[in-house]
Amino acid sequence: MLEVACGRRPMEPGMVDLAAWVIDCWKRGAILDVSDPRLEGVYVEKQMESVLKLGLICSHSNPETRPSMKQVTRYLDGEAKLPSITPKSAVIGAITARNEVPDIVLSFDSLPESISSHTLSSVDSVLVLGR
Repeated sequence: MLEVACGRRPMEPGMVDLAAWVIDCWKRGAILDVSDPRLEGVYVEKQMESVLKLGLICSHSNPETRPSMKQVTRYLDGEAKLPSITPKSAVIGAITARNEVPDIVLSFDSLPESISSHTLSSVDSVLVLGR
């Protein structure tokens, strides 16, 4: 949803992670600044804001926290009200934490074989390695 609304891929060379960019603009009170410029502002602002916020909720690092596709459809069709979230909500905090540099440096010897990344976010490191 974020990719379509913003006209951008989630990760582009030299660019901030898409979700982090949306959150940053939202924190500055300019969430609509992330909308695809090719739309030339031709959209209902409330709907675009809802799509962007729903896209962030769907980007949560914990799959069990994300809404089901049935629920997403209900939100988009206006059958259900989108949960009230702010840039400081726990849901958004988890997305932001995913993009932070970890507080600890891990050696590859301490990681399970299933982990191939050189770094883990603080949230992912707790989930993978425990506290």
